[in-house]
Amino acid sequence: MNLEDIYHLMRSSHVMAQGIVDSIDAPLVVLDSAFVVVSANRAFYRHFKVDRRETCGRTLMELGDGQWDLPALRDLLQDVMPKSQAILGYEVTHDFPGLGVRTMTVSARRLTHPDDTSANMLVVFEDVTDARDAALKADVLAAESRHRVKNLLTVVQAVVSHTRTADRSAEEYKQILLGRVAALGEAQELSLSDGVQATLEHLVGKAALMVEDRVVLTPGPSVILADHQVLPFNMIIHEMFTNSLKYGALSQEGGRVRIRWDAEQEDADVERVAVRLLWTEEGGPSPKPTSTQGFGTRLIHLSAAQLGGASEHTIGPEGCRLLLTFAALNKPDEPSSPDGSQP
Repeated sequence: MNLEDIYHLMRSSHVMAQGIVDSIDAPLVVLDSAFVVVSANRAFYRHFKVDRRETCGRTLMELGDGQWDLPALRDLLQDVMPKSQAILGYEVTHDFPGLGVRTMTVSARRLTHPDDTSANMLVVFEDVTDARDAALKADVLAAESRHRVKNLLTVVQAVVSHTRTADRSAEEYKQILLGRVAALGEAQELSLSDGVQATLEHLVGKAALMVEDRVVLTPGPSVILADHQVLPFNMIIHEMFTNSLKYGALSQEGGRVRIRWDAEQEDADVERVAVRLLWTEEGGPSPKPTSTQGFGTRLIHLSAAQLGGASEHTIGPEGCRLLLTFAALNKPDEPSSPDGSQP
């Protein structure tokens, strides 16, 4: 119900007909020409946590702790009676007694009744705090979403541009590209999950499901990844498993991958930990010598930098070895690594 609806409702009967006034959900008061409160409805008393003795007979500017005693609002109200002008949505933000900081809008209109010569003013209040907060959050989320989409498209473009086509069939190229894009999508979905925190163990365990019986996972302390770290970490793990399945230990019967990590609190920072993750392979084929660095290896190094850390990626007699170091969020109530040792 807006100001116009309330005006017509109250104009149809006497202003002091409290039954009509109290049937309206919006907090409102009726003022005389001196801005003295003639009447208020139950919604006003309920919302502002006051009673009739604190309200009626006092001017609007004296109510509460003077939150309505504003020169600009007073000037607007002075034109309502003689000029029959309406005030619509005048905004007041104040630390209201018993309510805290709230944003209220004030609307006012002259109220004249056909059965008498008196002229009073109808003032309606609306608490728009929650609506404004919701709109602000929506704006922030929209801006964040635009930023995420822009970054994601940049990464996809880089993946497509740098995935090697030479010496590969169209089907092989397609599978490699689809795998990388799928890893991007999974990481993006997890980072956008409302209230869900991505942990290192969850991401590693999910990627290892397809070869679970050939991955020896030794979990360390729980490590929480920040939203911006989910995508680069997921890309590193995806590349490591893909390369191992194609060229490394997982490409041969009996080959295995060992993954373990450790996390120690950083000096003078109780909220962050230094993470060291070690990937080693055993039982793989002898590596073929190469003079060039593939995009997968470069992607791992670039992703490690996006994590805020670094990677040491080497090829040994049985497969590759990766040492990944970066800083992450701390979860102090989680147990430490089972054997207490470090990678």
